[in-house]
Amino acid sequence: MRIATDSIYSNVLRNVQKNQIGLDRLNQQISSGLQFRFPHEEPVKAVQSMQLRTDILRLKKFNDNITDARSIMEATDSALKSSVDLIHRARELAIQAANGVLTESERSLIALEINQLLEEMVQVGNSEFNGKFVFSGSETLDETFNENPFEV
Repeated sequence: MRIATDSIYSNVLRNVQKNQIGLDRLNQQISSGLQFRFPHEEPVKAVQSMQLRTDILRLKKFNDNITDARSIMEATDSALKSSVDLIHRARELAIQAANGVLTESERSLIALEINQLLEEMVQVGNSEFNGKFVFSGSETLDETFNENPFEV
């Protein structure tokens, strides 16, 4: 059986062109860092790539939400600690004022300090984080408490 030289040459030429196309594709992948340029080149990989990109964006959003929640919790915890300290001081003053040996002017000074503690408590109750009131529930743009201290 005899093979014509034209057939051999065309086979060699076709194989060289096929190798050249493959080499060009590999060079494109190396230089761009991408496995494919167009979705029609690798449809299955394109779908997987889009799904991975969506998953990455979703995880970034989860991470941002966790960071925001942690910050809000820290601000709330700080405000609550301050309010507990104020309540303890008010309790101490109430016990001190209940003593029958204090004069009217000493009780008046205690009442003045209690009034200041109340003002501070209103400020703590209206604590803000990122421009929103922490203790306002769903109405975060409205102040939680109005300042209306008792008159001495």
